[in-house]
Amino acid sequence: MKKAILTLIILLNVLVLNNHVEAKEITGQIISVNAKQDTILLKGNDNSIKEYRVRLNAEVSLNNREVSLVALRPITPDTFQYAKVDLDSSEQVVAIASFYRVIDIKVKEVNEESIILQNLNTGEELIYSLDSEIELIRNNFADDLSALRVGDKGIAIFGVENKLNKLVLYHYEVSGMLTDIDYKSRRITVNLGTRLKPSLKTYTLNETTKIITAAGEIELESLGEYSWIQLEIGQNIKTIVARSI
Repeated sequence: MKKAILTLIILLNVLVLNNHVEAKEITGQIISVNAKQDTILLKGNDNSIKEYRVRLNAEVSLNNREVSLVALRPITPDTFQYAKVDLDSSEQVVAIASFYRVIDIKVKEVNEESIILQNLNTGEELIYSLDSEIELIRNNFADDLSALRVGDKGIAIFGVENKLNKLVLYHYEVSGMLTDIDYKSRRITVNLGTRLKPSLKTYTLNETTKIITAAGEIELESLGEYSWIQLEIGQNIKTIVARSI
């Protein structure tokens, strides 16, 4: 009897060990959730897409809080939640730990391998590593990380282990000396460089562009009274802040 019990224990241990070896953990973005079928579509870090069945008793969490599978659906049609997924030996999901955090940011500094972002809600500045896995979207179009500029504004999306995964930029800021105004075409020329090394750029203003000064909002016809301006740029010139020097 003792031999039989011992044999059974050994067999159970071997079975547990085999399951442990075959089970695995994967990370990626949940691009679709079918709550009726208890399945998810996961886009892996290698861009492969695969469907997984979620076990009935699977542990599902979002930002360390227990949630239903429905809570892991995409935020928008092209904004997905990042997750760490545990699979059993039959490649069914036994646990999903999803993470999704968004903050309003402004780019304060761009280096070859890192970036400094300012949290616009708290004013805190933090440094993050730049790697090829970070996705950059500017005005709804994919862009290269080399296009990042100081003054860029938008949102930063963080995933598993608070890793910076995506930057969605809406606009950026530039500033310089106002050198010319074409009132008819509503074009202004700004020196973004220095007096010794000028870098002139022309911008076209639309009817909705706001021009703000210390005295309040003004019309384009009064802009010539000011010498230094800061432009907030998106798909067009959103705002100009002007002051005299």
